[in-house]
Order: sequence, then C-alpha cells, then structure tokens
Amino acid sequence: MRRSARTVLLPAVLTVVAVASQFLPPIALARGSVPAWLPALESTAATVAVYRETGLAIATLAVLAGAFALGYREASHRDVGRTYLRYVGVVCAAGATVLLLMFGGAVVANGSAGSSPFLTALVVTATLVAIPGVLTVSALAGVTVASTRDSGSRALSTRGLLPFALAAGVVTGAGHALNAAGDLAMVAGDGVGVPTWLPQFGTIGTTVTTYLLASQLAGDLALVGGGLALGALAVRRTGIAAPARRFVAAVATGALGGLLVAWIPITWSLAAENTDPGLAAGAATLPNAVVSTAVVATLATVAGVGVARFEADGSDAGGGVGDDTDDPGFEAVTETPVSERSIRDH
Repeated sequence: MRRSARTVLLPAVLTVVAVASQFLPPIALARGSVPAWLPALESTAATVAVYRETGLAIATLAVLAGAFALGYREASHRDVGRTYLRYVGVVCAAGATVLLLMFGGAVVANGSAGSSPFLTALVVTATLVAIPGVLTVSALAGVTVASTRDSGSRALSTRGLLPFALAAGVVTGAGHALNAAGDLAMVAGDGVGVPTWLPQFGTIGTTVTTYLLASQLAGDLALVGGGLALGALAVRRTGIAAPARRFVAAVATGALGGLLVAWIPITWSLAAENTDPGLAAGAATLPNAVVSTAVVATLATVAGVGVARFEADGSDAGGGVGDDTDDPGFEAVTETPVSERSIRDH
C-alpha cells in the first residue's frame, strides 16, 4: 500500500514542481530587474532575459531528471517492463489530475473561466502535453534504462549509428521550429498580432495566444512522438536490446546539432525585429532550448527503445502487458526471491 501511494504521489509532486518552475522565474523577474548583488550585463533587458532563461533551463532539467530517477528507481525494484503501460498510465494520470486541479483552482481564484471554450481547451491540452506528457516520457526513459541495463545489446558501428543521429536532428529541429512558429508569426505581423492572411480568432490577443499555444503543442508532440518512434525503429531495425551509451550519445549529439541548425536562423530572425535587448536575449534562450527540445527528444528516444523492447518481450513470452491487468500493485517478477513484505516496505 505504501509503495503504491508513492507511485502516485511522486509524479503529482513533480508536476507541481514543474508548474512552479515554468512560472516562478518569469514572475520573479516581472518588474524588469534583478538583485543588485547579481552580475549584470550592459542592458537591463538582456540581463533579465539571461537570468529568466537560465532559471527556466535549470528548473526544467531538474524536473526531467527527477522524473527519470523516479522511473529508474521504480524499475530497479519491480519488473515494470511487464506492466509498463499501466505504470506510465498511473504517472500520467497523477500528473494530469494535479495539473487540472491547479488549473481549476486558478480559474476559481481569478473569477474567470475564459471567454473562448476553444482557447481554454487549447491551453489545457498544450499544458497537459508540456508537463505531464513530457514527465511521463522521462519516467519511461528511466524505466527503460533500469530494466534493460543488463541486457546484451548489439554494438552498432559509427556508420550504423549515423542514421539515428540524423533522425534525432530532424526531430529536434522540427520540434524547435514548430515551437517558434507562433513567435515567427508575430514577427511577420509587424508586432501587431499575426499576418492578416492567417486565420484570426476574434481579438488580437486571443489570436496571438492561440498561435503561441498551437505552436507549443505542435512542437512538443513532434519531439515526444518523433523520439518515441525513433527509439522503437532502432529496436526493430537493428535489434538493439538496450539504449547503450554509444546509441544515446549519438542521438543526443544529433539532437543538439539539429537544434542548432534550426535555432540559429530562427533566433537571428527574431532578434532582427527586437533591438532591445536583441541578439543578447536571443542567445540567452539557447540553454532553455537545449533542455526543452534536445533533452526531451533524447529521453523520448530512450523511452521508445523501452516500448519496443517491452512489447517484444511480451510477445516472446506468449502474452503482453494486458496479461497483468489484474495486478494493481505492480508486484515484482524477478529472478531473485523477494518477499511481498520487503517489496511493499522498501
């Protein structure tokens, strides 16, 4: 019972931390200044941008690491591979429930439910993918590493790894470009909404918000979906049994390269329209872009390896994860005898 409660509680706590990490840095710097004891650049706007983006990057990385550690720890003590679908369902459901409760509380506290049902649904959907969705993928990556760390895996050559590195670059570059599509649309609209040839959604503010949220949602879906597909493809095409270090390094390198290919022209375009702080503020977005795109794509790829490996193991055993649907406690099935009490009290 105690362990089952932790399985639900920890993802919920991580979701709260993730929400706080996304909103606290901008709120703390909302007045356009930083404490006098911190180093500062020549431009106040550039200084604020650097600290805001750096704070977001560190906080997001810490949350992703926490989710990865959560999955790794879970798989280290139980055979989560046999019930991974239920486990990720529990993690995702716990995070989504907490997020919806927080969203509902914010609506009640502010006394407004929003003027557009479509925009409200878009806000909820984009946030669900950006926080519980990404955290679930990170937790599944941790499960994958812990569950397959002792598996014999084919040692791919550099030539064999190159296609996966290039694919990771495409996924990450596309994800970043989609994330930036809303900002690019605003630039194309000369700072007053988006171009008139694009569909409009009532007021300028509603239209801008809609495009920003839609681009964020599209980018996150591309990163998570593309990474999962790439990991699964690696298992099925090459027969790898585990995300070996060389494989992960190749994917991470490709993801970083793909990000830079997309980030440089996009940042230059946005900075050209913003002279204060301009390029300095654009450069400050790189750490956060690395964490929110390259790191997420890499984790999603590792998670995809786990999905394909667990599915293959289930098929080889003559059954799938559905065979364990009556086991709500995710009890371990290990080669070493472990008492029920020791599992529950771990």
